[in-house]
Formats: sequence, structure tokens, C-alpha cells
Amino acid sequence: MSNPDVPSKIQALVTQGNGEAKVKEIKFDATKLEAHEVLIKVQTVGLNPTDWKSVNMTKRSNVVVGCDAAGDVVAVGSDYTSKFKVGDRVAGFTAGCSQDHNGAFAEYVRLDSVSLFRLPKEMSYEEGASLPIPHLTAVQSLYVRLGLPTPLQHAQSRASPGTILIWGGSSATGHHAIQLARLSGLQVIATASPQAFTELENIGASFVFDYKDEDVVNKIRKAAGEPGVQFVLDTISEKGTTEKAIDAVGPKGGKVVHLLPVGDEIRNRRADVQVIHTLLYQLIGPMWSFPFLPDDQPPVRSYLEHDWVHLTKGWRNGLGAGSLKPQRIRKLEPGFDGILAGMKQMREGSYGREKLVGFVRKQ
Repeated sequence: MSNPDVPSKIQALVTQGNGEAKVKEIKFDATKLEAHEVLIKVQTVGLNPTDWKSVNMTKRSNVVVGCDAAGDVVAVGSDYTSKFKVGDRVAGFTAGCSQDHNGAFAEYVRLDSVSLFRLPKEMSYEEGASLPIPHLTAVQSLYVRLGLPTPLQHAQSRASPGTILIWGGSSATGHHAIQLARLSGLQVIATASPQAFTELENIGASFVFDYKDEDVVNKIRKAAGEPGVQFVLDTISEKGTTEKAIDAVGPKGGKVVHLLPVGDEIRNRRADVQVIHTLLYQLIGPMWSFPFLPDDQPPVRSYLEHDWVHLTKGWRNGLGAGSLKPQRIRKLEPGFDGILAGMKQMREGSYGREKLVGFVRKQ
């Protein structure tokens, strides 16, 4: 790896160990780039619930906050010099609040190449930063955990894999999962608030039901027909959603993927339903008590190198491509103060059906 022209100290948002974060100058050695990593100069960052939750939970001070970033490649690890080059526009994720030398909410970040999206020419950095965790969580859930065909695989077979329920269709992950599931040939049923029904139908849901409806499970089962819902992605995974997702599976059983841990009682709720946890961090290494899952990497790399490139042909900023649409984006005030304000908004729940995107530099 050539020695990139990167300062030895950079600005970053770091934890205080008390549920707060602040801007701090940290040491940054750009020459310490692993063979599988790519170094990028950050242009924009995407905010996820995991960002503020991790700041709240960690007792460690001075670990760098943030997972999702988009920017320009300034150096490439030795394993991937043939796939990425200096100047490429990319987006990807890292495990925020876990490292004292690396994180997305900083002027520079090292990203594992398995997480990298190559941005189409007309895709903005803001749209790029909105992608990594929600889109790749959908990819991991659908194509690794559930074993469904990717859009390109479906285009070859044209067979319908069945019916899938996306619980929490208006979440960031739900937004991407609905579109990918439709492109993979599935009939898509989703839950959301009534205000989001039309939006979700426009991106591929055949039926959308109010998640607060006391009869929502029966309505889902009726809409699914025979043989019923076979696959579920529960993007919420708390306050009873996983139990309802399991109950919505058809009489022949199926699989439910959930994003937050659940207890044995929920996992064993139905003998004919396999309940599977997924955590995107495991794609790039161990996290908390969850092990690194290197077998997840080949299908994700294949998706990014083939399906992603195909699906984003003709991308237009703000509109997407014919088969894939971006989330609605809310731009935060430039600078770290804007990111801090955005995290506060997410913690308070004062946002909805939009992706908050921030900037590490004041423009």
C-alpha cells in the first residue's frame, strides 16, 4: 500500500462513557491498513438507531462513533487493489463504538472491503451514506439467512419462491427488503402505519397492514392465501413483533429472521417455524458475544459485485433506478454538531420514514 496523504490527527466523534459523545482530535495512522481494508475520506455519514444506542450503552470513553459512511478511496489494502482504486466513490460500514482509532463519524475511516458499495455516477454521497447497514441487513437476511434467490438468480429461473412478510416495512431495512424481495420474485406483505401504505405499495408490497391492528395476524394469513407466509423478516424485533411474525407464518411452517436477540420461549413458539437471528456486524468480525461469520462474506460480495451493479444501472439522483428507489433523505446541518443533533432526534423519535444524513465537515 502506498503511503496516502492523510493527516496524522483527525477530527472524530467519540464516546464519553456516560451516554454522551463529543468531537475530539484523535491520532490516525493511515499506514496501518489491513489487506482487506479500504481507507476513505469521509464525505457524508448515515445515521442508524445503533449509533445512539451504542453511545448510550458503552462504558468506554474515546471510542469512535458511527457505522455508515460514503466518500472517496484514498488507499487500498493489498488484497483488493484490482477491485478498488484511489479516487473511487464508495460507501460502506464499520462497527461503530468499538474502536478507539476508527469509526464512521470521522474525517477518515477504514472500511472492510466486503461492505463496500461502488456508487453509480449519478448517486450522491448522501444517498450512498444512507445505504450500508439497512441495505446489507436486508441482503444478509434474504440471501444468507433465508437462502432466497438474488434478483439476478431469480431472473434466470423466473420461479416464485413464495410469500414473505416484512414486519416494519417503513423502517430503513424494511424499505430495502421490500424492493429486494419483489425483485427476487416473492409476493410481499408488509406492516406499517397507515400513512405509509401507499409508499410501500409503490415500492413493491402487494398488501400492507396496520401493525397496531389487533387482528393484523389473521389479516396477513388471509391475504397470503395458500400455502401462506413462508418467510418473515422482522425489522423491529421488540415489543411483541417477533411473536406476531411467527404467528403469521402459514400452516406449513417457515422461517423468521429477527434483528434483535429473543429468548428461548419465543424461539420455541412454534415447532414448524425456524427463528433465526441476524446481526450485520458479524459480516466483518466478532461483536459483543456474537462470533465472526466469514461464510456470510462470499454471498454478500457476489451481490455487491453483480446484483448491485445491475440494479443501479441508470441511477438518477433522488429518483433511483427503474427497479430500486432510495429512501427519502433529510440532510442535517453540516459539521459534527449536526450529527450530534441528528442522534438526539433519533433518540427522541422525532423523525420518521426518512434517512438522516450528516456531514463531518462544515461546507
